[in-house]
Amino acid sequence: MPSVPATPTMAYLNVTTGFPMNANTTNITGQFIPRFVSQSDAEGRLERQLAISLTLCLLAVCANILSIAAVLHIPGRWNYNNLLIINLSVADAFGAISHLLDVVSRCFIMWYSQRVPTEAIMYIIMSGIVFFVFFYFASALTLLVAAIHRYIAICSPLSYNDLCTKNKTLIALVCIWCVSGLFALPGYCATAYAYSGKDDSCYIWNYVWPPPIVAIVFSMVILYCMVIVRLRRRAAILRSEHQVEQNYQWFLSTVIMASILVISFIPYVLTKVLRIHFSRQMDIVYSEFLYFFPFFHFIIDPLVYGLRTKDMNEGYQQLSSRVLRWRSSRHSTNNHSNTPSSVSRSTQSTPFPCYNYEQSTTIVRKPTHDDVTMETDV
Repeated sequence: MPSVPATPTMAYLNVTTGFPMNANTTNITGQFIPRFVSQSDAEGRLERQLAISLTLCLLAVCANILSIAAVLHIPGRWNYNNLLIINLSVADAFGAISHLLDVVSRCFIMWYSQRVPTEAIMYIIMSGIVFFVFFYFASALTLLVAAIHRYIAICSPLSYNDLCTKNKTLIALVCIWCVSGLFALPGYCATAYAYSGKDDSCYIWNYVWPPPIVAIVFSMVILYCMVIVRLRRRAAILRSEHQVEQNYQWFLSTVIMASILVISFIPYVLTKVLRIHFSRQMDIVYSEFLYFFPFFHFIIDPLVYGLRTKDMNEGYQQLSSRVLRWRSSRHSTNNHSNTPSSVSRSTQSTPFPCYNYEQSTTIVRKPTHDDVTMETDV
């Protein structure tokens, strides 16, 4: 297959949507379908991609919501790692939703191009690109801050309370979202210029934002190697220290999540770039396989630190016990409300009128047909 010409508009929209699309054309659907794929095959492939994407997005959102609920139910005093976990869960949940906008824009182009204005479709594409980069950067930077916290706790435990305070953690969270915005916002400029065809000066943004994410992951790997060396030196002197093992588990979990991030990220980005300059047959590999890689990162994150960390295990146990208590109390309330005769006999047996607060608050008896007829007879 001949390579696709690298014009600004054609190349950029190939990176973002996978198919060339010109804003001045009226037949968007025809340009959306590759030449080697028929209309029916393209629709079937898109339906399959949409179904899988919706399922994975729902799993990612539910898993991260459960992780936030588990963090809120961790017993004892909160530490500032809990704020980082909540921040990571928020970034992963919204990152999955923003990644879903890619296939949603394809659906609009395929089935609703005659009803929905082209500008609206372009805004969906722009939002999906920018917010995906925004939340993906936030996820990576949150893992980096968590790794730095664990590195300080393991290698410099005496200075941990001074360096990792509440205010500094909140400042770090603000910096995470600000830096993520600085890397993501140029995507609006790049998409707008590519759509209008006026300038391609912002097109280089597509090659600028992926390398920092890879650098973040490699920096965490370097920190992990430094921790391993430090722990081996310390093991020759002291056999055990307070909370060293727990901090090491936190740090190792962070490195595992960072590794999953880069493993799911590099093939995804490379395919988006390579399919422009080489064969468009790679579109099938992208839409059928590699497109779903970021979803796995958003799903696996809450599973990793939920299974490997003690605090999260306790939080999940507290959450599950609370849900079970709520279900049992609701079941007992329903059983009491279904037996009003026994309650009425117990209340009539008292010689003096007394007010039972528990019965008045938990038992609600609706008037029956016999009560209504008795009142009318009187």
